[in-house]
Amino acid sequence: MKNENVCTHDIKLFRERIEKLRGDTPQKEFCEGIGVSVRTYQNWVNPLYKGYNGTTSYTLPNIETAMRICDKYKVSLDYLFGRIDCETVTNQTIKDMIGLNDTVINNLHCENIQAKKDGISREHCIDTVNFLLADKQGSELLTTIYHYLFGNYKELSNGDNILELRDGSGVPCNGGTVQVSSLNALFLSNIINNLAEIKADISKINGYDTYGKFDIKKVSDANQQKRAEILSGISSFI
Repeated sequence: MKNENVCTHDIKLFRERIEKLRGDTPQKEFCEGIGVSVRTYQNWVNPLYKGYNGTTSYTLPNIETAMRICDKYKVSLDYLFGRIDCETVTNQTIKDMIGLNDTVINNLHCENIQAKKDGISREHCIDTVNFLLADKQGSELLTTIYHYLFGNYKELSNGDNILELRDGSGVPCNGGTVQVSSLNALFLSNIINNLAEIKADISKINGYDTYGKFDIKKVSDANQQKRAEILSGISSFI
């Protein structure tokens, strides 16, 4: 179908999505798979210019073709036409609730499925995420890792390579300064210290033995038992 009144932003997203679904597949093979001609596909991804005034006409798939594409590539119509960011409505709901992007949601889903097939050897990723996000120290560790990996503090130093340290309320610490060039080493040191503190707490949990495993029967408190169940999957490699 042709539509000269569709939002240009939405058309751009559709063109990006259809090309992403095709990936490295040759155009002819991709088009055969969804039952359209190469010319039709090219009209989707390339705007058609008409008239002397430079007006632009866009071509979109009809509903039957669009549904065929969605069924084949397991995405929603909302994703295909740029109304949501994630490939499925379920993923979009998860993203809206907790902020994870489509790739992370799919990766965690795959890890979870594989863990059920392979057993505890594939549960480490899920268990570690569950533990760190359920624990205050774990959340602080993730925050420090964020600053270590992505922090760019050069612009905050006013060109003199020195940052003034402040407490949690934003009040400057007495004489507290740090060189921007030293921040990575500082954050890495904090990460190591945080890991050590978390490890020490894990070791104190009732039911933990010297072989790095948990005897769930030794744990009486319900909360501790749940935590022990999570950690039993983690302790084999920490």
